[in-house]
Formats: sequence, structure tokens, C-alpha cells
Amino acid sequence: MAEIRKLDVGQRYGIQGVHIPTFDEILDLVRGRCGVYLDLKRARIAPLVEKIRKRRMETDVVWCLSDLGEIQKLQALCPDCVVMPDPESLPELRSVLSRYHPLVVAPVWKELTREMSDLCHRYDALVFVDENWHNPRPSWKQALAWGVDGIQTDEPEELIAWLRSRPLKVW
Repeated sequence: MAEIRKLDVGQRYGIQGVHIPTFDEILDLVRGRCGVYLDLKRARIAPLVEKIRKRRMETDVVWCLSDLGEIQKLQALCPDCVVMPDPESLPELRSVLSRYHPLVVAPVWKELTREMSDLCHRYDALVFVDENWHNPRPSWKQALAWGVDGIQTDEPEELIAWLRSRPLKVW
């Protein structure tokens, strides 16, 4: 970690002295201002829960987890923490919804179907999806047609402009 902290990540953009923050620094910065989207890849859950609990941010952090064992571990350690599973198939989605009752689910785009979106909504779970990175614009239209509640994109301004150009749907 010390070597990573020495890196000057702003140097490339002509800004000197910009360093990668620690998880503690990020939590301290955003506490009371916004939430955190925590997409874990092989990280230890318990130390992160401890840091989040210390700041009373259990409901301010959304944990994106794909491993069912990790979901179970998180819920055992922190029942108030918000888990966002990313199941890769309809059978896995059914299992996740019935066992964990998540508030939000992030199915994998290539596996997402209208049936998956409808199933999530029957469990009162929101559906957030990464766009199809190879061809984002058609995936936005498909996601809305399937009732997706949130779209994660690398092109937020373009997505916002596209959404504004569409007729408003009144529920």
C-alpha cells in the first residue's frame, strides 16, 4: 500500500501531488454527502465492514458482490449493509432473490432478459445493469424496454442526453 500511495496519479494530467486515497479517506470524504458503490474483487469483507460501521455508514454503501458465499458472509457480519448481487443466470437470480431479498440487483448484461427484470421487480428489487460496452446505445433502449431501473455507463452525458430526447413515460 505504501508504494501505491507514493504514485502521483495527477502528474499525467498536469496536476502535481494527487495520490490514490485510502478506503478510510474515501469514507471520511463522502460521509453525509453521498453513497459509495463498492464493487469488490477478492477483498476481505470483515475489515471493510469494521471501517464502515465505525462511521455508521452501513446503509450508505452498496456492496456489489457476485459470490454467494461473500453475500452470506456480509449479511452475517452486517445485516444492515446493502448488498447488490450480480447473478449470471436466471437460476442464480432466483436463488439470490429468495435467500437474500436484496434491495437492488445488478445482473450481467449478456445474461439479462425481461424475465430477469420482472422477477427482480416481483421481489421489490431494483435492477441496475452495466451497459453493453461494445454497443452501448442499443443496450440503453433494450434495458428500458426490459424495465431496468438504472444503467451504469462510461458515457453519462451521452446517456442523459439520450434519455432527455425520449418521450416522458408516466407510470
